[in-house]
Amino acid sequence: MKISKILPFVTVALLASCAGNKGNNTSGGNTSNKVSFQFWHTLGQGLQDGLNDAILEFQDLIKENEGVEVEVVAAYQGGYDDIENKISSGLAAGNIPSVAVAYPDHVANYLAAGSKYVANLDDFMNNEAYGFGTQDYLGDFSNTSESGVCDQADIVDAFFEEGQQYAVEGTYSLPWMKSSEIMFYNLDAVKRCFNKTLLGGESFDPEVVTEADVISFMNNLTWDEFIDLARFAKDHKAKVLPNMIVPIQYDSDSNMFISKMYQEGIDYSSVNNGKGVIDFETGDARTKAEAMAVKYANYVKDGLLQTRTLAKDGKYSSDFLTNEELMFGIGSSGGAGYNAPSADAFTYKICRVPASNRNPLYVSQGPTLTLLNNADSKKTEYAWKFMKFLTNTETNEELCVGSSQGYIPVRKSCYDTDYFAEFLADESIYSSSARILINDIAGSYLTTATFKGSDVLRDQVGTVVPVAYGDWKTNGTTLEAAVKTAMDNAINETKKKL
Repeated sequence: MKISKILPFVTVALLASCAGNKGNNTSGGNTSNKVSFQFWHTLGQGLQDGLNDAILEFQDLIKENEGVEVEVVAAYQGGYDDIENKISSGLAAGNIPSVAVAYPDHVANYLAAGSKYVANLDDFMNNEAYGFGTQDYLGDFSNTSESGVCDQADIVDAFFEEGQQYAVEGTYSLPWMKSSEIMFYNLDAVKRCFNKTLLGGESFDPEVVTEADVISFMNNLTWDEFIDLARFAKDHKAKVLPNMIVPIQYDSDSNMFISKMYQEGIDYSSVNNGKGVIDFETGDARTKAEAMAVKYANYVKDGLLQTRTLAKDGKYSSDFLTNEELMFGIGSSGGAGYNAPSADAFTYKICRVPASNRNPLYVSQGPTLTLLNNADSKKTEYAWKFMKFLTNTETNEELCVGSSQGYIPVRKSCYDTDYFAEFLADESIYSSSARILINDIAGSYLTTATFKGSDVLRDQVGTVVPVAYGDWKTNGTTLEAAVKTAMDNAINETKKKL
């Protein structure tokens, strides 16, 4: 039975309260049978409740099977940038947790500060005493267990490989829960677009088009066809969606730029002799990257597309979609729940983001775990065991399903359980988004090189289109010239950090 189904809420709430009062103190009177370590995270309240359940279960299992009293002090640190800033500033003084949620780009920065700060997980995964497949009681089943395998080979390949794309050889992060970008759309509005321009209808009569027609059409769109649809909707706004501000919003400027570069076959970044390289700084890749940026700036200029940077008040696409001011919202499955309209105001659906060149490669997102070196080897050992427990089949699927935040598990074995099959079978927005990730994206994730400054490069490429558009609009320059200037600035700002 899942522990989160049976624990009284007051117990979980009390644990969360106690954990919060611990602050950032990394000391803890360790004896031979007592270990205390910090886990810094970025989880919202729903996932924090599930995490607290998992912590209680882990502590009980260690006490029962090893006779050791383990205290996992979970501390919320804000967003990903907040936690990265706190860890980076605390590295030299040793004011760091044993386990932390991180983006791979941020782990690369910790490694660049000194390899001594981040543990190479290869040394732990292959440890004979407590490596993967050595402790059934932690859900860490061996190859010979009747319960199946729960080692690194059971982790979805693209997710696991992400932890090995660093400038330093080894494995320095472990995927925990994953999400990606998906598209939420107003099916009723799309249905009103089905005339002779699209599927052979003779008028704006939506009654001749079934919901299945629309879903099939949307599931097979290329990016160029998608833009044609957006242009048609804008030109017929009065009949399609009268309050529409713009047809498409892409929430992440950076993810849009990077994913489209990969889909269009433009080199992005790499590592050479342990140093990061901007592959599109010069040459053919630069020419193609600029042309791509001009194309997307023109989408903005033509009123077809906006990003969150360009959106009114910096709002997410879900705000505009649910108010029927937007037809297509592209955002993280981790925020799926915000896209459902209130009172069933319209019918919404979810699909994979249309890909350029029919090359479906998407950005992998979601919490990743890193193990930070601690002078106390006992802390590090049990912190690793905790990482194993968080990523075992049962705990992983319970956090993703039971806490319902739009994430999918990282283990292949999770997808074979009756519990997960039952979750996928319902029609909730979380189940629908999970089906898109599992069945339609189906592991087609792009993996960028991670190095000192790769986080800056990611942020900087996200400025190119909005800055170029703003320059064109304000100063009357050409989009081509504005893009070149914005690209130069993005590259120069990144090179300061390489």
